Amino acid sequence: MPLSWSSTDRQRLLKELQILSAEGQIWVAYSGGLDSTVLLHCLAHSPLKARVRALHINHGLSALAEHWQQHCLQQAQGWQVPLTVRSVAVNIAGDGLEQAARAARYPEVERWLPGGDVLVRGHPCREP
Repeated sequence: MPLSWSSTDRQRLLKELQILSAEGQIWVAYSGGLDSTVLLHCLAHSPLKARVRALHINHGLSALAEHWQQHCLQQAQGWQVPLTVRSVAVNIAGDGLEQAARAARYPEVERWLPGGDVLVRGHPCREP
């Protein structure tokens, strides 16, 4: 099934990314789910493609975590987008699983993401 956005949505996204990241790389937080897949597909098939990279964080929380990582690797390879995979340890305590995953993920992204680059997500961000 081909993935697509309206041309208006796509043009607005590309314009905003060109403003935000005049020279750096554009990283897509790529989980392999529908939202991040549509976003990565859009950017991988755009004039910005040469600057697009994908980042997959493997939380190791699901029995399918390795399957999702492999899926992301295959999809990125098929679209010729470099993919970086990082694994994090999630300390499940207190605030629930989603908050614990964010608490593990965000510092890793900040630590690893090069300065001047932009990270985009396929869904709204909840601050930790």
